[in-house]
Amino acid sequence: MIRSYEKKDAERCSEIMRACLDVMEEYEPDLKELLCEKRTGGWLDEQFQKYDRVWVYDREGIILGYASLNAETIEGLYVDPHYHHENIGTTLYRELEQYAQKKLEFLKVESSFFAESFYLKEGFQTIEKGQVAMGTFTVLFIDMKKDLVNSK
Repeated sequence: MIRSYEKKDAERCSEIMRACLDVMEEYEPDLKELLCEKRTGGWLDEQFQKYDRVWVYDREGIILGYASLNAETIEGLYVDPHYHHENIGTTLYRELEQYAQKKLEFLKVESSFFAESFYLKEGFQTIEKGQVAMGTFTVLFIDMKKDLVNSK
């Protein structure tokens, strides 16, 4: 079931995000470690408080994924890697899009290469592929956008 995020969900959402970062092959091990160190439950809850909306996928009290939206930007869409290919990400995305169509003309996301095919399947278009320096590391990104035809 999809429900709104609650503060008590922060640590589990953090675990999911860190597990997803760990399986992303495009990131060097030291970069993964650096990114995971910062992404604690407290840090994530602080971020979520700034966002317009956050949803969690809750299966019998266990959170298996989450999606967050801030203005027109998808800030995160993560599913526990043990539950990939069970349509959890798609279900979360569809809930987010349904909400967005009532308020927005388009959605944006800065996707990883790992998630690019998911967003393409959902109708996003690639705007730009690039890289940005993060300390001594280079992080690859893909800016994507989707127009919402039935918006407002």
